[in-house]
Amino acid sequence: MPRRTGMTSWTTLATVCLTLAVAPSARADSRVIGPGVSAGGVDLSNLTVDAAAGRLSTVLGPRLSAPLVIGVAGRTFRLAPATVGLHFDPVATAQGAYQAGASRPAPAPGAGPAPVEAPVVVSQSEPEVRAFVRGISKRVDRAPRDASVHITLRHVYRRPSRLGHHVAPPALVKAINQALDSPSAPRVIHMAVVKDRPKITTAALPRHYRAIVTVDRAHFRLRLFVHLRFAHSYPVAVGQVGWPPRPACTTCRTSRSTPRGTCPTPRGRARWPDRRSRPGPPTTR
Repeated sequence: MPRRTGMTSWTTLATVCLTLAVAPSARADSRVIGPGVSAGGVDLSNLTVDAAAGRLSTVLGPRLSAPLVIGVAGRTFRLAPATVGLHFDPVATAQGAYQAGASRPAPAPGAGPAPVEAPVVVSQSEPEVRAFVRGISKRVDRAPRDASVHITLRHVYRRPSRLGHHVAPPALVKAINQALDSPSAPRVIHMAVVKDRPKITTAALPRHYRAIVTVDRAHFRLRLFVHLRFAHSYPVAVGQVGWPPRPACTTCRTSRSTPRGTCPTPRGRARWPDRRSRPGPPTTR
C-alpha cells in the first residue's frame, strides 16, 4: 500500500507539470479586434485574435500559396512559393491587427473609427528568390552580336549585327517579393528585358573595313574592295618558280602610295637575316 501511494503521488506530480507546460501555449487569446480593422483585404472587425487568425488562414492561405507566373522575353516561368521558403503567420497578423486597432487615435465626436489596414506577416528566403532569378537569366539572356564580314575571292559578304538583351535581376527580385508579400497582388508578372547594343553595327561596318584586297592565285587577279564594295580588278603575277606564296588572311595597318626601295639592300639583308623569304611547302588547289 505505501508503494502504491508513492506511485500515485508521482503520477499526480507529472500531470501537474504537464498541465503547467501546456497551459501557456494552449491559452486562448480572447482580445477583441476593434471595428474597421482589416488585414490583406480581410475584414477582422469585432473578432477575437484567435478567430481572426482562423479566418486569415482560411482566406489568405490559398492566395499566398498560389504559384507565380512570370513572363520574360516570350518565355513563361512558374514559381511555387514553397520552393522559396514562403511562411505565412496568421497569428502574428491577427495580433498586429489588434495592435493597429488599439493604437489608432480616438475618433472625433459623432464620427466612427477610421479604417485601419494591418500588414500581413509573410517571410521568404531571399537567397532562394535570387537563385530563381539567376536561373531565369541563364535561360533568357542573349549577348549582342557584332557585325562582321565573310571575305571570298570575288565577293565580300556582310554578316549583320544583332541586338542582345538581359534581365534586370534587382527589378525582377523586387517584383517577385512584392507579389509574395501581398495576397492582393496579381500572380502574373510581366518583366521587360533590357536591350544591349553591339559595339559594331551593320551601318558602321564599312568604316571598319575601308579597303579589302583579295588575290586570286589561280587566275592571277587582284581585286580591290573599298568600303565593302568592289572597286577595281588588276592582273598580277603571283609567286615565283620554286617559291609558291602561302595562302593567308592578314590585316594591313599602314600603306604607302607608290613606295620606293621596297627590295632589301645587301646591308639590310645582313642586318635582318631572319626577315628573308623562305620557300614554303607546295600548295595544291
